Amino acid sequence: MALYLITLEPLEPYFFGGERTFGFGKNTDMKQTYYILSEKTPSQPSLFGTLRYLVLKSQNALDNDKNSARASELVGDKSFTFEKALGNSARSETYGIIKGISPMFLVNNNVWYVKTPYDHKPKTGDRFNSVYTPFQMSESPRITYGNSISLYPCDYNAKDGYGGGYISLSDLTVVREEDVLMTGTRVGINSHRTEEYYGSGGVEEAYFKRECFMLRSGYKFAFTADIGDNIFKDCYDTVVFMGQNKSPFHCRAEKCDISFDTAVESAFKKIEREHTVMYAASDIVPLGEYSDCSEVTDYYIADTRVMRSLETVKNADSYYNRLKKSKTLYKVINAGSVFYTNDKGIFANKGLETIGMNKLIEI
Repeated sequence: MALYLITLEPLEPYFFGGERTFGFGKNTDMKQTYYILSEKTPSQPSLFGTLRYLVLKSQNALDNDKNSARASELVGDKSFTFEKALGNSARSETYGIIKGISPMFLVNNNVWYVKTPYDHKPKTGDRFNSVYTPFQMSESPRITYGNSISLYPCDYNAKDGYGGGYISLSDLTVVREEDVLMTGTRVGINSHRTEEYYGSGGVEEAYFKRECFMLRSGYKFAFTADIGDNIFKDCYDTVVFMGQNKSPFHCRAEKCDISFDTAVESAFKKIEREHTVMYAASDIVPLGEYSDCSEVTDYYIADTRVMRSLETVKNADSYYNRLKKSKTLYKVINAGSVFYTNDKGIFANKGLETIGMNKLIEI
């Protein structure tokens, strides 16, 4: 086995879809939204799917009747879905020579950046804290909640918020999100909203607006992958296409000598704390008894969103039926959230950890 660093540099503005989409181009009688906003970063399932494609491409085994057996040997024969992962927490699905990937992070000039922990205090007075500055946690005055443990950030200011941006693993400096990402707007006419489907007002109904994102110069998406030795040799360069617009990304895979977990742990070990803090290095799908975080932690700072898994259907009868959305809408705790608890396994799930989700690291 070998550890590879996979970097993805967008070559144009990209669009990663969420719940608000144009319906994969399908005709529908339902009125569709005219404005959609991209997710800022690719999801872990998207990255995992890209890696599987990359393995097949590098080995000239892109799936067809001739290469089907070889493709299954290299990357497995089934797509990842939340349904399978959550229903199979005791063991991980197998994906050929791919053993797992890390959570997504950013790279700029060989420096790794992760989501800033949500216990970071953004400002002191009117001054922006450019270096990671954890909130001061206190048990006085007594405040009880959840499991009756009284702990809270005594220097929190609601106007300043918490966390934000990305943090360097080399020196714990904080980079604001606007210094990493920029937006771009695309407008046009959706061919599936013409007069044929919307009557005489079809032309006006056909206009749409799509808000895309782009990384600023120097930044790249990245993740590490445990994979079969020599599959990419020492280095492999290519172009892959991701997102709803099939945006091109320059992809580079090269051998790496440090794991993601080790890099994060080493960066934060200099921080002195009175309480154990578990950092969500990735997005997390809360599980069963741990769905209510206040019942299993002393305190937590988190925010959430919802998402679905997208499964590729082999031998589909049309292009639009190749992509199957999960019926269930899953609650996801965002990367950067922090949990004050001694229980390091509160969100453990091997199926999700394989694709780089549900990764908690003590900081």
